[in-house]
Amino acid sequence: EPVENPGQDRPPETGTSSEQTKPSDELKRSSSDDNPKKRQPLPGPPNTQALIVDPTADNSRPFHYMSLSEALNKLRVDKGRMSTSQVIELRYNGVQTEAPLVITHPRVTIQAADGFKPVLRFRPQDYEQTSMLTVTSKQLKIVNLQLELELGQPVEHWSLFDVRHNAGIELERTAVTIRNGKQGRTTNWEGVAFFHIEPGETSFDETESTSAASSCPTIRLRNCILRGEA
Repeated sequence: EPVENPGQDRPPETGTSSEQTKPSDELKRSSSDDNPKKRQPLPGPPNTQALIVDPTADNSRPFHYMSLSEALNKLRVDKGRMSTSQVIELRYNGVQTEAPLVITHPRVTIQAADGFKPVLRFRPQDYEQTSMLTVTSKQLKIVNLQLELELGQPVEHWSLFDVRHNAGIELERTAVTIRNGKQGRTTNWEGVAFFHIEPGETSFDETESTSAASSCPTIRLRNCILRGEA
């Protein structure tokens, strides 16, 4: 507001109306530029769309799959997604039974969708593969899920995770349950493991006094529960 001078009934005029409106008119014209190139959104990072696992979904919908194995197969064949981190969301409640899975994508997160409580269950039968989740990913993250392994037959050497070479696994807010001891038989917990680790070969450099592992798997558990006869 202009400062009133003593003896004046009203403040002095600071400029004509045309002078006051001219800058705003120019700003308005510049902001309403009709150049179509300026209105186009900036391109985002490629292949960041999460893959949705929904057993009730229509397969014709893009990025929707009936099972986790289908979503993992999509990542396996889509070479364009190999260079970026990928997210798979399980958008269902209750139990979904899966066959043994192999996770090879370098960086993938498998998590429950907001508002859902999925249970991923494995029931080994006549599988040649004795591990339910074989992991070679450098970074596999499982968030807010329930994983179950039910052994309904005599066991030899079963495991929920088979961690290969320099793979990295992180479980967060996840409950893992192994049920081993049905039908009144004696529980063979020594032949069952939550994690079976296969590290890479250890190389020895003659110029060094100690050997150095060429690859080493890592496992991190954050706010998790692991329970069962294993």
